[in-house]
Amino acid sequence: MNRKVLDMLADDENEGVRIALARNDNTPPEILEKLSDDEESLVREFVALNTNTSSNTLEKLSDDEDANVRADVASNLNTPSNVLRKLSKDKDEWVVLDVAYNPNLPSNNLLEELSKSRNEWIRTEIAKSKKTPLNILKELSNDDSSYVRERVAENPNTPPKILEKLSQDKEEYVRIAIAKNPNTSENILKKFSQDKEWEVRSEVAKNPFTPANLLEKLSKDKFLHVREGVAKNPNTLPNILEKLSNDKERGVIIVVAENKNTHFDTLEKLSKKEDWQVRAGVAINPSTPANLLEKLSKDKFLHVR
Repeated sequence: MNRKVLDMLADDENEGVRIALARNDNTPPEILEKLSDDEESLVREFVALNTNTSSNTLEKLSDDEDANVRADVASNLNTPSNVLRKLSKDKDEWVVLDVAYNPNLPSNNLLEELSKSRNEWIRTEIAKSKKTPLNILKELSNDDSSYVRERVAENPNTPPKILEKLSQDKEEYVRIAIAKNPNTSENILKKFSQDKEWEVRSEVAKNPFTPANLLEKLSKDKFLHVREGVAKNPNTLPNILEKLSNDKERGVIIVVAENKNTHFDTLEKLSKKEDWQVRAGVAINPSTPANLLEKLSKDKFLHVR
């Protein structure tokens, strides 16, 4: 589409036309610059969100009177670092929150500044950011807000030492996040395998770093979702999966049928189950041998075939 036509569309009296142009990823930067002066704030919002919008235009829109426009500038991945710094001090907290959401935060100084915000949702975003340095994660692990501590607990960069401290947290969701974290030590996983909350034990059961002896213990848990977690774990040994294939709950058996570690003999047994969902689990298992797949291809149920 040539420039003349685009200029006409940018001047169209129909607001919907101008919005469509502003939100189009193929609209050239110079047209977006023109639309950034539109009298309708919704048009300017879409300009602020557009990945084709130039740095200069984004900087201009960062001074827009409408907080929604400034928030959209803050969330744009192409917004220059100096503009993000300026918006981090915006009078509107929703704008600052969008700065915290932006994965391209420019410096540790800004991260530290935002980590001390009175707004817990801003601190929550900093706590979960992969760019947040260890000293800030350590500080946020002491936050009064359980939401902030939970995000520290689930951050893949949080080291074992901080996770160890957080493992004493009384809030269940903080412990659940720790149980999911790949950096969680075997000692914590062992402790959490005995946690009073089944949701915590369930996450230990699903954690691929949980050792075999703990998985075996958890395979006998009274709660269905914990045993399902063991059955789903990619490191669960074939002998444990064989035992779980006799579980009283069909949900556990279905997951055993889908686990790539399930032994051929167990898969063959499960392929004869009356429950078609169990047979379907065997059919989609990447470890199911060709002769068994051939047999299942003739199953009376479409979802198995």
